[in-house]
Amino acid sequence: MSDRIKDLFSLPSLETGLKVVSLVSTGFFAGGASFIAYAFKPGVMSISNHCALIAYRAVLPKCKPMPLSIVVGSLASAAVYAISVQNGKRDTSWLIGSGILALIIPQTVIFIGPINNRVRNEEIEDDNAPDELGRWQFHHLIRTAATIGLFAFYTYKLARN
Repeated sequence: MSDRIKDLFSLPSLETGLKVVSLVSTGFFAGGASFIAYAFKPGVMSISNHCALIAYRAVLPKCKPMPLSIVVGSLASAAVYAISVQNGKRDTSWLIGSGILALIIPQTVIFIGPINNRVRNEEIEDDNAPDELGRWQFHHLIRTAATIGLFAFYTYKLARN
């Protein structure tokens, strides 16, 4: 095997690759979450409660990759931390980032999932849409802020590398 190929599969290359995966998967979620929070939800709510519920029902199945990106980012960030431990650096910032991403999953399941289920099952009356989707928005903004901040931090960490 040539030295170039060995370098490609070296631990430092793997670490950099995992940092990029963490950055991209976090950025994917942050970008999608920002669009939903700042454009989609306000836009459909401005039409009518009924239209908002129909639009949410149509969009929910298309959002399946979003939580997967959080899981990938969390695992990649944890792997970066593990490599840093092996290298003697112990860069806990990647472990903290992994934990932040990991916490988004139960937050989604506990707070957002039940609202999504009520929307999907047409259990929300048009008059209750602003309250239900307002609660959804509150919890969604927490995830949005967390991933935007983490994306900025990961960008900084990768650029500094």
